[in-house]
Amino acid sequence: MVIAFSNEEGVTTHHSTFVELMRSSRSLATVRAQYRGSRTNVIALLSIFGYDFDALLSDQFTEGYSDIGLADLHGVDSKWIAFKRTQLGFTVGIGRPRCKISQDRLLKAYEEAGTKAGAARSLGISPATFRKLFERVEPASKGAEPNKGGSRAFRKRVL
Repeated sequence: MVIAFSNEEGVTTHHSTFVELMRSSRSLATVRAQYRGSRTNVIALLSIFGYDFDALLSDQFTEGYSDIGLADLHGVDSKWIAFKRTQLGFTVGIGRPRCKISQDRLLKAYEEAGTKAGAARSLGISPATFRKLFERVEPASKGAEPNKGGSRAFRKRVL
């Protein structure tokens, strides 16, 4: 049995209700809102009733959640989440995450805009980033790059 305190009154509930709330919400903050207690106490209580909070965090790290996102979800400090990430054997990515835009999306944006700068604007990335990503696109899928102006010296070399 678990006793939930609210306004100095204790309400007794079955431990399966407590664990099921954690399974369904996947959020420590949701459980702590209903069952008052510190982070450590709630995690220890979950562990007593057979729920592995570290396994949940591992799944969420694998799903791609950031430390800040998990800190907001669980209502804890992001430094604690970073500590748990290293404790569970996950690497900490320094800096911003890589720009993940598919080749199809790059090509479509380029076809619609007609210029690399216009395509970069439509995708919300810098022109330099667009150029780097566009260079990685397979040459066969690019087709012939249309001549949209540019420098005269370049056009002379091409022609």
